[in-house]
Amino acid sequence: MLEKIKSPEDLKTLHSLEIKALAREIREFMIEKVQRTGGHLASNLGVVELMIALHSVFDFKKDRIIFDVSHQSYVHKILSGRRDEFNHLREFGGISGFTDPLESVYDVFKVGHAGTSISTALGMKTAKEVLGRNEKVIAFIGDASISNGVAFEAINHIGHLKKNLIIILNDNQMSISQTVGGFAKHLSRFISGKFYNTIKQDLESFLHDIPVIGDSVNQTIKNLKKTIKKQITPNIFEEFGINYIGPIDGYDVEQMIKIFSNSDYLSDEPVIFHVLTKKGKGLKEAEENPTFYHGLSSSLKKKEDSFTAVFGEKMTEIAKKDPKIAVITAAMTDGTGLNQFSEELPAQYYDVGIAEEHAVAFAAGLAKEGLKPFIAIYSTFLQRAVDQIFQEVSLQEDINPVFVMDRSGLCGEDGPTHHGAFDIAYTRFFPRAVLISPKDGRELENMMEWAKDQNNPVFIRFPKGGFYSFPESKAIEYGKSEIILEEKEAEFTVFSYGSLTGEAYLMKDFLSKKFNLVNLRFAKPLDMETILYFAQKKLPIIVVEEHSLAGGVGEAVASLLMEKGFNNPFLRLGLEDYYYPHGERSLLLQTAGLDSKNLSVKIARWLA
Repeated sequence: MLEKIKSPEDLKTLHSLEIKALAREIREFMIEKVQRTGGHLASNLGVVELMIALHSVFDFKKDRIIFDVSHQSYVHKILSGRRDEFNHLREFGGISGFTDPLESVYDVFKVGHAGTSISTALGMKTAKEVLGRNEKVIAFIGDASISNGVAFEAINHIGHLKKNLIIILNDNQMSISQTVGGFAKHLSRFISGKFYNTIKQDLESFLHDIPVIGDSVNQTIKNLKKTIKKQITPNIFEEFGINYIGPIDGYDVEQMIKIFSNSDYLSDEPVIFHVLTKKGKGLKEAEENPTFYHGLSSSLKKKEDSFTAVFGEKMTEIAKKDPKIAVITAAMTDGTGLNQFSEELPAQYYDVGIAEEHAVAFAAGLAKEGLKPFIAIYSTFLQRAVDQIFQEVSLQEDINPVFVMDRSGLCGEDGPTHHGAFDIAYTRFFPRAVLISPKDGRELENMMEWAKDQNNPVFIRFPKGGFYSFPESKAIEYGKSEIILEEKEAEFTVFSYGSLTGEAYLMKDFLSKKFNLVNLRFAKPLDMETILYFAQKKLPIIVVEEHSLAGGVGEAVASLLMEKGFNNPFLRLGLEDYYYPHGERSLLLQTAGLDSKNLSVKIARWLA
């Protein structure tokens, strides 16, 4: 059946049994492909029938669907003609694990962050009305993302604009980890409340039977229906002026097609369809462990020690010794390596949901009253909280949390929405901020021990994946770097920042020239003494970093040398002014020229 579906048009002629067969085949197809390539399996298994229903009713070549985060868009991609490309899902040169307009006319935005779909969809719907167009616009959002502050801002604006926007609330009661917070509990009351569901069924039957006579009476009856419904079954969406329809069985395709096609719901007002799904549907292991199956690694990828694992183990060790340590994450318990911590030290652990801005402000409050917060958030997601870093942290004199920024640099298969290319730039300009990055796992442990005792906000960055392990790691001193190599016959000096120190060190296997190598450790404050010591040798200077060259540590070193009057030949190597694609991290490093072999080639050419 699946082989017959070349485009959404092919869905419109299917009968009930064929739709069930198609859903089963789509699940089998995704399980086979994603377990090999890696990707977001559980969330996509849960929305198969929902996607079939949406594509059966709407024409997404002209109507628009904007996915929140868009990791749950695999079925959408399969139905819109990209099935044959799933052999290379998330691989370098293959299709993305998120929506991407460069792939298909069916994709609208390139996105991977949460909470933004309703805002974007509302803007598009407003623009269509201004331009006299009446195509439908749908925001597809999960129960975890809708609790994000940006989503609530959009919902508030919808109530003011009253645009005919359609929101699909995919409620599987999970984000990456278990959904947390009062809003999740509010939604669950709709699902589990026997009184609500009984009243809802009786009410809908009653309202459906009210006759309609003429246009004016029709509008009066519609208003009466809404008034009665609001009084008997109130909910937060109705209070914001959004017509609420649900809960809806996310596996009854015929019912969903009927509901989505009902012109009463889609005429002139905003509407939210609350659809119940199950993460991991159709794969027993994924249903029982949806967190593990949320994001699978490729079965072909070799396992390695990772910064994430080191952080999680060391964090647990540190916090067991100090009850004033508090660890905060934003719906990323597993991704930040904190599963063990959350199980062993639940009283010291706070998962705030997909709410990075709140996480930072919450941490500031904890610090104000005497706790020491560690905030574990991916680099790309922490940039959502820049204002809170400014006001609630840097501007204060006594608020000194530790920020742990995993996935800094090139994060791999999740691609440009998840690469952490900008965190040095968006943190270094803040007064009091201290920026550090470890060369390997042992140095990360030392930095964590050091950071917990500092009276400044400390930002620790490290990439996804493994590292080259050095035989030793000297004690961390404030603003001091570490000399790895100092050669009498050195022909140039390399300053490296973070895990690329390992790649820089391995250049000795490719270069005939000897060189000095300094592990900067600190991007702020810079180790002025050591930098100037090597600058005085009059040798060419090279700075290597896995960060955007604009705003990176290379710029900081260059500024220092210029201010001090040095004119050594100078080269910065890092991430160019470009959004790097998705793919295996090692391939992306090669593409960026930041692996040991390509670094050697670049430097040799520059010195020639």
